[in-house]
Parts: sequence; C-alpha cells; structure tokens
Amino acid sequence: MIELTRSSHDWQPMLHTGKTSTVTILTHAPGLSLKGILATREGGLMIAAYAYNPNGTGLYDLVYLELDADGQLSSTWTEKEGILPELFYSPQGELWTSVVTVGGARELQIELPLHGRSGLDQPKGAREFAGTYVGTAAGNVWFHDVDPFGGKKPDKLLRLTFDRSGSRIASRKELKLPMPKNNKLTLDEEGTLQMVALQEESDGTLLLHHRQVDPATAAVLRERLIPFPDYDALEAAELSFEQPSTIIFSKGKTLNLALISPDGMVQTTELFVHSSDFYSLWKPVILEPGTFVLRFTVEDGNGWAVVRNRKLQALYMNTGEQGYTNRLTGEVLEIPMEGRLILPELCRISNVAYAIAVYPQGKQTNQLAAVLLHI
Repeated sequence: MIELTRSSHDWQPMLHTGKTSTVTILTHAPGLSLKGILATREGGLMIAAYAYNPNGTGLYDLVYLELDADGQLSSTWTEKEGILPELFYSPQGELWTSVVTVGGARELQIELPLHGRSGLDQPKGAREFAGTYVGTAAGNVWFHDVDPFGGKKPDKLLRLTFDRSGSRIASRKELKLPMPKNNKLTLDEEGTLQMVALQEESDGTLLLHHRQVDPATAAVLRERLIPFPDYDALEAAELSFEQPSTIIFSKGKTLNLALISPDGMVQTTELFVHSSDFYSLWKPVILEPGTFVLRFTVEDGNGWAVVRNRKLQALYMNTGEQGYTNRLTGEVLEIPMEGRLILPELCRISNVAYAIAVYPQGKQTNQLAAVLLHI
C-alpha cells in the first residue's frame, strides 16, 4: 500500500488562546463536514473531515487534519482508500482509521493505520459494520452498533483482534449481544466489557439490567436487575459488580448522577437544573478513574459537563452566544463563529485535558473549530 498524500486544500487556520483553552478555527470556502476526532500521542488532535471541491458538484475528499499540542495546524493528508471514516487506536496506541471503499464491485469496510502503510498488503475488506468506536484493551479494538428503529434487533459488537506485534489485524468478528438492546457500554483497561440497559416489567417498574459479557463470545458472565428512577436519557460512566457504579441520567430540566452500590442500592444526586429540558446525553469520555466529560443537548442549545469525584466541576452551555459559558462560574469560552454551534465531537487528550469540535448550524458549513481544554 502507499502512504497518505499531503492535502492541497486551503484551511486558513486562526488561533485563539485563553487561560485554560486553545481554539483553532479552520475555514475551507467550498465547504466541509466534520467526521471525527481523536488525540495524537503528542497531545494534539487528529480531525477527520470531508473537504468539498470548489466546482460545486458536491464531490469531496476525505482528509485528516493534525493539530499540535498548541493548536497549530501541523499537517494535512488526503485519504484515497475510502470514505465514512471512524478513527480508533491500535493496541500499540497508533491512530488507525476504518473506511468504506468506493468504486469497486462491492463497498467493503477496511481498517488501516494512518501512517506506516507501505509495508502492508491491501486489506481484503468485509461487510460494513455501522457502529462507533468503544475503545481498545487487551489486544482488541471494540465497536458497538445499535439499531434504534429495529425493535427486535439486538445490539452488535465488532471485535478486531491484533497480532502480538499490535501492528496487524489477526481476526475480525461480529458478536450479537443478548437482549435487551440499547445498551450503554464500559470497557476497562483489562478488556472487561460491562453494560446496562433499561428493562420494564409488566407492572411498569423500571429496572436497569447490568451485565458483564465474555469478550470472546458475548455470553453473559454476570448480571443483576436494579430498580431505578424514571429518566429521559441515561449513560454509564463506570460499571462494576465489586465497586460502586456511576450513572448519569436526565429527567426534565435536571441532570443527575446515580451511584449504585455492589448490593444494588441506588443513591441519586442532582448535578444541575437548567431552564429547559435536557434532550440527549452522549457516552462519557473518561479522562482518568473518577473524572469524565459528558456531552448533552437541551431544548435551547448544547454543551458538556465535567464531573470529578462524583461532583460537577464545570458545565459549559451554548444557547446562541459566540462560544460556551460555564454556568457554574460565568466564565465564557469564546468561539468567534457566526450562528448557533453544533457540538458533535468530544475526546480525551490526557488525564487533565480534553478536546471538543464544533461547527455553525446550517445546510453546509465552511468552518469548524477545535478546542483544546484543561480541567
């Protein structure tokens, strides 16, 4: 295989530095579409995006844009092997990408390192797995797929197992999770897979179905049913049968934290009350044990919460202003872009740092902002 080629697109980078944040605004006049972000080993950020061509045909290139730890745009590359990228880490901590090939007799999904391709054979490819990256542990890379419209379709996992060198994929296997569906997953450094899903009894009682599954077969190893308060949205931050589990959930205008003891007792704490309803929560991004960052949307905007030692440390929200306001302190994170901001991406940088990526709402935008933040 051949290495990635340098991108010829113009990005007009602008840098804005604050006390605890660095904002990098990238502009590509013909249009762009953000597809994903992950941290680099050097403490910077890799961005996957579509860069539209200037001829107005709607054609685009898949590009990777690298920001260094200071937020400077250091390198840009064009992907020639496919589209629909999903960035992930190999067991060696190298950045890889999963893309879907185009132009052949069949569209196939392949996985490739971003760099170091010259010594690799062309991957055979497999049927597309539409899930999102969960994490990497114990020599395996995990993806999770939920079909929100298929009521009887179980959740699926994709496991990529690397060889001992950690540089080549030895096997690829899809696993079906036993019902119930719509599971919220956690993966620890030892490769333990745990999950919770809502289960409603015939009398209307809500139960959380907490399970640990075998990473080889997805068979249930341990499980328990936990009575749980009514909620609108829920995500799992930390799951354990031996230690307390941490759940974040919303009900109406309130964001809450639930602590579940090993014997199944639930203690809830109100973290924040907003003026409008919380609509959605996304998978918490763990910075270190006990510290995580969580994206959310509310009726009038979006934002993220930083939770440390089960206490709300910061909550940033955008409800139309140019940037985000920490509703606990009044601090304003300025992002000089016009229009309401969309917040589709958040990732870990280190134990004390994370990144978000935003873009202005509209049919097609020509800007995105990447923000590196410290807690």
